[in-house]
Amino acid sequence: MAGRGRQEIEEFVASLAGEFLAGRADGLGLDRVEFARGGGRAALRVFLDHPTGVTLDHCQEVAQALGEALDRADAIAEPYSLEVSSPGVERPLLREADFERFKGRLATLHLYRAIGDKKSLTGHLGGFSAEAEILLDVGPGGLVRVPWREVSKAHLTVDWSAVGNSAEGRQDRGGDSR
Repeated sequence: MAGRGRQEIEEFVASLAGEFLAGRADGLGLDRVEFARGGGRAALRVFLDHPTGVTLDHCQEVAQALGEALDRADAIAEPYSLEVSSPGVERPLLREADFERFKGRLATLHLYRAIGDKKSLTGHLGGFSAEAEILLDVGPGGLVRVPWREVSKAHLTVDWSAVGNSAEGRQDRGGDSR
């Protein structure tokens, strides 16, 4: 695959990963593959998905199997690093199906052009309409219909203030209280 483009490498790696993951019964799947060149060494990033979360063991197992398969195939001629991870808690929303899958979850949409006076909107996902619009409940402002073509980037969002205020999330940072 020497001299191949980014997209061709990503598709090849996705196919290899898909073959390996298809044999699993635990629900571990492929979210996406990214191949980026720059800085003297390319990076091959493989993002996994699992209904209950991706573990370190998942990442290690897939990295080992995929690394061996890539070495056998001699798939990437240039030096690269292989990174296997989860998409994270603020995972990107890249496909129409993502907006349906995460319906009800808090998300942020970054826009090419402002809607009203805002170039980003945060609210609860209402899904993806037949008119290729993302439905977003922004609270008191109601339901906003954002055309897919107007979204430069979208991702799940965590309300960190709510996490920090939970009893489990607080830690005593003070001194001895005796």
